[in-house]
Amino acid sequence: MKVALIHMNLGLKGGLETRLYNYMRYFLKRGDKVMVITSKIALGIDIPREVDIMKIDLSSTPKPIRPWMFANKVAEVMDSMKLDFSLSLARTGNQKALIAPNTHKGYLQAMDKKLNTPIDWMTNKLDKKAFEKSPYIFACSEMVRQEIIDLYGIDDSKIHTLFPPINAYDFNPNAIQTPQNLRRELGLDPDKKTLALVSTSHNRKGLPLMLEVMKKLENKPIQLAVAGTPLSNLPSNVVSLGFQTNMKKLYWAADLLVHPATYEPFGQVVAEALACGCPVAVSDKTGAKEILSPELGLVVPKLDAEHWAQAIEKALQLPFNIPDDILVQKGLTLEQHMECMLGVVGN
Repeated sequence: MKVALIHMNLGLKGGLETRLYNYMRYFLKRGDKVMVITSKIALGIDIPREVDIMKIDLSSTPKPIRPWMFANKVAEVMDSMKLDFSLSLARTGNQKALIAPNTHKGYLQAMDKKLNTPIDWMTNKLDKKAFEKSPYIFACSEMVRQEIIDLYGIDDSKIHTLFPPINAYDFNPNAIQTPQNLRRELGLDPDKKTLALVSTSHNRKGLPLMLEVMKKLENKPIQLAVAGTPLSNLPSNVVSLGFQTNMKKLYWAADLLVHPATYEPFGQVVAEALACGCPVAVSDKTGAKEILSPELGLVVPKLDAEHWAQAIEKALQLPFNIPDDILVQKGLTLEQHMECMLGVVGN
């Protein structure tokens, strides 16, 4: 099968990039011929040599309108190529299937913002065009599926909820050291209960709220470890770990992953933590709440510091019971994800 995967920028930043590399490996393992269509490849990216790269040069295009130009160029490419399957992880049209990791209108609504800037207008138009022109849309959660229906008026028959896949090799409960030793390795107090917050967009992921929470917990033997964009001038019970290349060490070291997001279409960190045996506490604005049960974690209905402080203290006392095969039980393995996707599109 000849497959094209589409993503505007190839980097190592987040969940979508991880999914792209997982998709590459999956199709290559099947023996398919894989092409990646992109506009930028970051330094240090290790792309399998079997993958063909089609690079759309946007270097002379003003940065704010590059997504628009990329979408137009991809549409031209899709019309001219003979492919068995094409999958976009960007705001593009004319491909066979589209991954919908979020919606711009949903984000603005959740953040209490209005559609009032040229970038907002362009992003919203790209969303609508991509949704209209893709025969199959795979929303990362039921929350996002409903946004596409309600906010963009798209026929619900072509929208399918498909949770992001998690690589069981990268995330599993088989800790190589005790939590105490892992905390020491990460520069944390080995004897304190440890909360983990993983974020590169701190305001949306709830860091300001968690800093208020930690003030309320300052006399408790509890620490917060923040992985992602580095921070400074933090309270004594909050530690910035910066960007981590081996996230499972943090999940193994933590007693609880906290994710008090104001808008999180899914939240792969939630599934990653669970795969490593770490229970979670998430806001009700987090799509990954759809995979939770009382044995796995808590959904905290309010975004205020007192409510979260109480929920965290409660969670640290609860006897959670996360099965080792949680990814399989929730249909979150790459194999399950791809079988479902290809079954829907008939490939």
